[in-house]
Amino acid sequence: MVLLLALWVSAAEAACSVSDLRPISGTVAASSPAFTWRGSADCTSYRVMWSPSGTFVGDVTTSAWSASRRVALTEDVFDARVAGPWSSGVSWRVQGRDAAMVTTMSPVARLGVDPDDDDDGVTVSEGDCDDLDPAVAPGLPDDDCDGLDQDCDGWPDDADGVDVDVDGIA
Repeated sequence: MVLLLALWVSAAEAACSVSDLRPISGTVAASSPAFTWRGSADCTSYRVMWSPSGTFVGDVTTSAWSASRRVALTEDVFDARVAGPWSSGVSWRVQGRDAAMVTTMSPVARLGVDPDDDDDGVTVSEGDCDDLDPAVAPGLPDDDCDGLDQDCDGWPDDADGVDVDVDGIA
């Protein structure tokens, strides 16, 4: 008979420690994020745990154990999660383990979500006034006479070079 024993210890008791969690893209993700962290020399492998509720009970998604200190999600996986359980953001933490298989848990970090649904490089919070149409975003030319506001300045059919709203900006 083989007896397996899983040992969970607090970060203070473990030789392996995990800290400085951060999404590479910042604290709000518009496209597929990469997550990174620091691990002590005693850590041999890590896995990332994501939880939309932040409770890490019943709604946890985990990455595979890896020696890498970076995990990136593909755009397809990110888009699917943002359309569903991650629509309001996601909490995440990293579990580290040492050569003796003793594990430790990092503090929890939070990632807000602001997807770029039309993949034009601009999110709603960055000023995209129609995030389902890649031909509409701040800085794009506004086609005359189509009744649409392609440059998201609040004025459809801007006449290039003409100050149509008389605010001193053409």
